[in-house]
Amino acid sequence: MTVDAEAAAAKTVRGPRAWWVLLSLVVGLIGGTLAAKSGDGLREPMIQVASIVGDLWLNALKMTVIPLIVALLVGVMFVSRGQAEDKRREAWQSPAERRVLSQKCERDRYQDDLPLAEDRLRPQPR
Repeated sequence: MTVDAEAAAAKTVRGPRAWWVLLSLVVGLIGGTLAAKSGDGLREPMIQVASIVGDLWLNALKMTVIPLIVALLVGVMFVSRGQAEDKRREAWQSPAERRVLSQKCERDRYQDDLPLAEDRLRPQPR
């Protein structure tokens, strides 16, 4: 990490956000202690609410992560399939065919560098 990045990271931790996080942790600790000491009349509804919120959170996380994993797997599958087809195609070519194809590629690459006919007909700026 560079010095600037470290300074930026340290700067973001300081300030009111850090105090809000600390305050939230303390409130959670106090709430958990009170819930443990209270009877089942208060604890059960709190557990049900926390369970619903937790399930919603995990389902939202799954909806985000699962499509990313599927897209990654499909992308890897198509890339590996394309590489396998290229190797298979190369395996069936004779050395003469490979030589002709490489010469064609060189010629096409050279022709791509040449100006087009329309470019030659346009008046050139002086």
